[in-house]
Amino acid sequence: MDTVKEIRRRKGWSQKDLAEESGVGQDTISGIESGRHEPRPSTLRKLADALDVEVADFFREPPVPLAEAPREAGPPDPSVQERREFIEHIKTLDGEALQMLVVKLDASQGRSRTYAEFEEVAVRGMLVRMWIRAQDNPEARFTFEQAAERALAGVGNS
Repeated sequence: MDTVKEIRRRKGWSQKDLAEESGVGQDTISGIESGRHEPRPSTLRKLADALDVEVADFFREPPVPLAEAPREAGPPDPSVQERREFIEHIKTLDGEALQMLVVKLDASQGRSRTYAEFEEVAVRGMLVRMWIRAQDNPEARFTFEQAAERALAGVGNS
């Protein structure tokens, strides 16, 4: 994860400094920075707190200016089955995993190469956020189910 390394270096810290400040092992930090290790959400939180940044900052990439965005056709719209599988998948995740998914979706939206990709990431982000609100709220759950049906009906119609 290059961004952890970049933020750490901007602060003028070594991996050892970050390990001492965060309570995360230096080997773990090295593995995260080199891409050999996929960090847990709790580890990312510790690193973010030590570096005085938000977890989302680890996933940010500079946005492509709209004037430079490619206009060519991208991959086909997702199938109804792919979106249905995504909806069923988010229903199996716990709160922490859902929050991490939101962070990853938000970060990937800026990397979308086509409008179709951008739209799909936006729809998935909206569905995850609605599911989070629906956990303990029957009205929100009903609203989520309606939105999920609209999302399934809208595949290929955008």
